[in-house]
Amino acid sequence: MEYIIILALSVLLFFLVKPISTKFKLPMPIFFLLFGILFGGYGIINILGESSITGLNLSNSLMVLSNLAILTLFLNSGLGLDLKSLKKSGKDALYLSVVPVHVEGIIMGFVTYIVMVILFPQLGYSSIPLVGFLLIMVVYAICSPVLIIPSAMKLKAQGAKSKILDNMIIASIGDPFTPFPYMILLLVFLMIGAGGASISPLLAMLLLVVGCLIIGVVGYIVGLIFGKILSKVTSIEKTSQKTFMLMALIFLIINVIVINLTGPLKGLGIITSVFIGIGFNNTVSADLKRIILGKTNVLFGLFLFPVVFIYVGTQTQVGKLLNPLLLIVLIFISLLGPIIKMLMTKIYLEKNGYTKEESKYAQVGFALKGIIIINMSVLFGTLFTNLGLEVMLDFMYLLAAVSVILTIPAGIIKLNKLENNWSELKGKK
Repeated sequence: MEYIIILALSVLLFFLVKPISTKFKLPMPIFFLLFGILFGGYGIINILGESSITGLNLSNSLMVLSNLAILTLFLNSGLGLDLKSLKKSGKDALYLSVVPVHVEGIIMGFVTYIVMVILFPQLGYSSIPLVGFLLIMVVYAICSPVLIIPSAMKLKAQGAKSKILDNMIIASIGDPFTPFPYMILLLVFLMIGAGGASISPLLAMLLLVVGCLIIGVVGYIVGLIFGKILSKVTSIEKTSQKTFMLMALIFLIINVIVINLTGPLKGLGIITSVFIGIGFNNTVSADLKRIILGKTNVLFGLFLFPVVFIYVGTQTQVGKLLNPLLLIVLIFISLLGPIIKMLMTKIYLEKNGYTKEESKYAQVGFALKGIIIINMSVLFGTLFTNLGLEVMLDFMYLLAAVSVILTIPAGIIKLNKLENNWSELKGKK
């Protein structure tokens, strides 16, 4: 029941907000974010989410659907990705994702620790250790694929030819995996410290890699099988659009089922989603892939895209943002991170022969922040709670909200302008 209410609310908000967004030329996510702030902690979602009143649990369901939205996004990215592109763009994507994430994360981790613990301990976050700030800022350094992947996919569908588009898709897929090894290490050290495990950190990392490979292979096989079945029963000329939409919906449901079957590793469902998409992509014809991808994008835009931003809003503690000092510090952190990421992107791309227009597009895309950190914090929640560092989650939510407000509107507007001028790019094939 809770899921039905939230999904219906998502569709309603989409159609209500779209004309307002167009008229005032403001990005739709801002309206979804504000809705989450107003009706989350202070209104409808909070009231209806109190099980003692209605028996509903909207808050938890909203969290689940927000994470599902992120996984669906990566499923779509897998649909638009083939292994040939991965081989061609691997090196560049590495330097646009993993390398900047670490550089930005380390710099910002130390900066944030100095500002919030040494300079302004009165802000209430002095209990977070340096390693905690480093982990948070590594997560913050991840770009927001909610906007990058759809933009790059749209340009590719329009016939734009540039290696930078594949680079951005692959780098956006690779980004979210960066913090997981550190999370596992923290958990292992916690267990060793409590005397609850004799496993070594090195063995834990090895098991993590093996587990990721297994669920990746499982995802690829599932996508392969579904693609073969669909190819046999589908005729592009005779199949109706409603049937294609139903196929896309079934595809999304299969994705959710497979992720949940991965058991304790379902937190790494991003891998499963990507490889389900790749397996499907390598089986079906280009026309069928294009149709299914279009339908899954429609479903994502209507049912899940608003949910991600609403969830960020519901987790925002507006009362704390009224603290002028805290707000100034958060704004400083939120702007410094993208600046570092944009500078590193610019240096690398221009050094390796990409045009200035391509570099500008990538800089704006990779500088967007705020969405993924909320969904990552859900995965980190249990770990932080066990460490007695719930305040780290509090800080992540506030940082996400401020960064969304500061970077998403400007980023969307700039991306739209660069997309309109894409025909002028003379990119690499």
